This record gives sequence, C-alpha cells and structure tokens, in this order.
Amino acid sequence: MDFGEPEHIGMLRDSIRCMLERHATREMMARWDEEDKVPRSLMQHITELGVCGMTIPEEYGGTGRDILGAMVTVEELSRRSMVIGTLYLMNACYGSMNILASGSDEQKRKLLPKLANGELLFAYGLSEPDVGSDLASVKTRAVPNDQGFVLNGQKIWTTNAHHCQYMIALVRTSGTTEDRHKGLSQVIVDLSLPGVTVRPIEDLSGDSHFCEVFFDNVQLDADAIVGAEGQGWEQVTA
Repeated sequence: MDFGEPEHIGMLRDSIRCMLERHATREMMARWDEEDKVPRSLMQHITELGVCGMTIPEEYGGTGRDILGAMVTVEELSRRSMVIGTLYLMNACYGSMNILASGSDEQKRKLLPKLANGELLFAYGLSEPDVGSDLASVKTRAVPNDQGFVLNGQKIWTTNAHHCQYMIALVRTSGTTEDRHKGLSQVIVDLSLPGVTVRPIEDLSGDSHFCEVFFDNVQLDADAIVGAEGQGWEQVTA
C-alpha cells in the first residue's frame, strides 16, 4: 500500500529488511533472546546502511538531518526486535540528537563524527532508586573540584548501559532537592572511568536489558557538562 512516502524511504525500508534477513533472522533472534545476548557486532551492520549519520549535519560527518529516515530506521529494526531498534536509538537519538541539541561546540566536534560512524552508543541516566519518574528530585550529585566535577550517586533502569561507552546523566550540580528544578545539569560520563560500576538487572523472563549504574567518586573533566551548568531541567523537558 502506498502511503505517499518519499522514494528514498521505500528504498531505506528495503535495505534494512535485507540486512536483517542476512544478519538477524527470526531464528537468530530467538536464539539470542534465549541466551539474553544480542551481538554488539550488529551495530556494524546497521552502520553499513548509512543510517547513523541521519541525525547529524554534514559539517560533523553526518549525511544531513533526515529525521523521517531515522524514525523509519527505528521502526524497521524494531519490527524484528526492540533490542535491535534500541541499539540504533542509543547511537542516533540518545547520543547524536542530544549532543547536537544541547552540547558545546567542543562536544559536537569530538563526539558527533564518531557517532556518525557508528562507533559510540550512549545510555540515558535519568531514573534513580528513590526517584522513578520524578526527575526533578534526582540525588546523584556532581560536586565541583579543581579538575572538574566529582560524581557520586546511582542511576537505575538505564537501558543497555552495559553495551555503551557513554552516558548522559541528569545530576544535581548545585542547590538541594528542595530546589527541585534548579541546580540540575546533564553530564557526559565515560562509563570506563574508575568508580563507575554497571550492573545488569535480570527480570522475571531472564532478560537483562536494564542496568543499575553506580558512581563512586568519579572524576569528570570540567567540560563534562552538556551545554551549560544548571540547564539540565530545560534540556530534558525541551
């Protein structure tokens, strides 16, 4: 049925479906689901489709902004498995779209070309054990020091953090939880830093797509803040 989609979108759908039939058949997905292990190498096949650059301007190594194409990519990958769709989301949306929208010029120059090449996956650190969806009450705190910030706290329900190199986390950089919407910032956390512990959470089905992430005196550089300090609430609600 013709829904009036642009020609390149139809071609994109066909390319994604062909890739999945070669590298992520339904039989493969059933086995990976049973083993609770989807190969990270699938990201390479997704990258080869040229879709990782769809949320990134050409000046940063992308193919130019094509949000329709990016959302169709999510749709087609998720038709086979939400796990595969999420791999792409963690690159093109959690990573690229957030950095492009709120990141500093230096963060864009450093990270967007690698995201466009499919090299990086980002987790999103929002919920906490005592917070849930009440994001303005986050307790994880980044305290300024002479090297940047020292990060302490915990995030939970972070999708596939164990597959990611970075996290964008909403934290408190000033004020108290009584201030709620003030003093919140987003920070970029390299998940390989000392003091970071990522622990998958196994659900009743045996799957472990969600994680707890602990920060124990994690030293962040001064440029870890996404955009400017204190803009976290505006960024996550934009």
